[in-house]
Amino acid sequence: MIPLWSLSAFAQTPTHAKSIVMPYDSTSTIVGSSGRVVPYSEWGPFTETDRYFIRQTRNNSGRDEFMLIHLSREKQQEIAIKSPPGPSPNFHIGDTLILNGKNLGGRIYSKATLKNKIIVIHIWLSLDFHPIQLSCYNELVDSFGNNKRIIFLSLLEDNEATARELFKDYPFKYSIVPGQQKLLKKWSVRSYPKDVILNDEGIVIYSSIGFGVSTIYWLRKKINESIKQLGVS
Repeated sequence: MIPLWSLSAFAQTPTHAKSIVMPYDSTSTIVGSSGRVVPYSEWGPFTETDRYFIRQTRNNSGRDEFMLIHLSREKQQEIAIKSPPGPSPNFHIGDTLILNGKNLGGRIYSKATLKNKIIVIHIWLSLDFHPIQLSCYNELVDSFGNNKRIIFLSLLEDNEATARELFKDYPFKYSIVPGQQKLLKKWSVRSYPKDVILNDEGIVIYSSIGFGVSTIYWLRKKINESIKQLGVS
């Protein structure tokens, strides 16, 4: 796991990439705001969302301790505004990306079918599968209703069989495009997850790496800005 911009932001890295160890793990002492020690079975899933983070402190004995912090919507937004996610080194503003692939439903995506659309891309590995985190992305999709000018794509290295098994019990509202190993290798993607937004001309207007308190806020903000530029709702 790699910390990208705060203790609340994590990325999954394949075994061939360098990995930095977080200062806490499943055996660490995590306490809630009431002072109760929280077992990993409880706090682990919380760190997969954008509504909690873990703060490192020292207890009265001078030993490292970690506190699970719940964020109100107001506090979450306040933090997000001040601390935008770090940009992905693979996708630079102004780059043009060409996508080709087929989703699990058989729909073909190409330069022609994606023309004049705002494309929101989520790139990740099945090893980085977090059902609770997916719910945050599902809420993002829902917030834009049935806007036909926006397409949400989830690009996976994994093959179709793995993807189907993965999402059998956990629906994801992005359009899932498996088998993208060659494309992601071409883009030199080696750490996950990554989010990218393309404008209606297929040009990168935003990218980020990892997942944390700020991720969904900034995706929503940049999508809304793109919608306004298109003059559509």
